[in-house]
Amino acid sequence: MLGELIGIEKGFERFGEWLKIKIDNSSDQQFVSAFVTASLTVCLGAITLLARLVVTVMTELATAYLSLIGSVLIFCVGMNLTWGKMVRVANMLPTVLLAVAATYLPFSF
Repeated sequence: MLGELIGIEKGFERFGEWLKIKIDNSSDQQFVSAFVTASLTVCLGAITLLARLVVTVMTELATAYLSLIGSVLIFCVGMNLTWGKMVRVANMLPTVLLAVAATYLPFSF
């Protein structure tokens, strides 16, 4: 919900439109969509890899949260690539921060 309120996806799209104008590629109708998808794929791939590398720094729970969230977000990018834009993935990026914050909350199992 935080990402929807902030409008992260719209920000990516605005930046893509600006970039499209700057590189004089206005004839390409799919430029913005491709830019957003490529940006998210790179960001989310890095998040997933980072989650696997921080085992020694963070708790196992944080690593599991980040890996799960990164994998789900990458899955959503794949859905968008396969079936058209179904999910506004960029608006879900704050879940990464929430996953890290959740590891520091006291849980009683």
